Amino acid sequence: MSLTKMLKKPALYLTTALALGCDSTERTEEIINYDTQGNITMALRDIYNDNGRKISSELDKDGDGRTDQVERLQYDAEGKPKGIWTVRYDGQGLPTSVSYDREGDGQPDYMELYAYDRDQRLEALAIDRDGDGYPEAVRIKSLEDAIQKKLKQFYLDDTGRF
Repeated sequence: MSLTKMLKKPALYLTTALALGCDSTERTEEIINYDTQGNITMALRDIYNDNGRKISSELDKDGDGRTDQVERLQYDAEGKPKGIWTVRYDGQGLPTSVSYDREGDGQPDYMELYAYDRDQRLEALAIDRDGDGYPEAVRIKSLEDAIQKKLKQFYLDDTGRF
C-alpha cells in the first residue's frame, strides 16, 4: 500500500499538514499536503535508481488521487542530467502534453500538445520540434475527417480509383 493511501486520514488535524515518506537512505520519496479536514490536497512521489539519482516524479497537484504530471529523468555516464520527459494529464487521466528537455535546463526542446473531443477521442495534436514555442506540425482530426469525406465524393472506392 502506498504512503498516500496509508496517510489518507491522519489522526490529528492541523491547519495544514505535511507528511514526508523517506527511504532507507533518507531520500524523500513522498510528500503529502493535507487541508484542515485531513483531505489530501497535493501528493508528490519520487523514485530513485540504485545510484541514488531521481529517475521519476509523479505529482497529484489537486489531491484527487489521479496523477496530473509525470517526469522521467535520464542521466549520462557521468551522472549529469541528460534529459527530462514530462507528461501532463487532464482530469480524465488523458495526456494533454508531452515535453522533452534534452539538456535538463528546464526549457523543453520538444513538445506535443493534445486536445480531445467530448468522447475523449484525440481531436487535435500540435508538435513543436525545436522548442521555440511554435508548432511545426498540427493535426486536426475533424479537418482530416472532412477532407476524407470530400475525397470519397470524387472516388468510387477506397483505393482511389474512379
